[in-house]
Amino acid sequence: MTTRIASFLAFFFIAATATVQAQPLELGAHVVGAQWSEFEGADYGVGGRLSWKPSPSIGLEGELNWYP
Repeated sequence: MTTRIASFLAFFFIAATATVQAQPLELGAHVVGAQWSEFEGADYGVGGRLSWKPSPSIGLEGELNWYP
């Protein structure tokens, strides 16, 4: 539960400082988690996101998550 709260707060503070003007290149980092009832446990990891918009009608996005 504390990880969810920490993730929410981190997202809130990062989103609050974002500018309104659209940027052609965006980079981001996040904390990820997965909980499986079959294994009675949870896995947590980190991830990153890259977004590039070279024109108003074309954009590319990629995301990578890693669970150690």
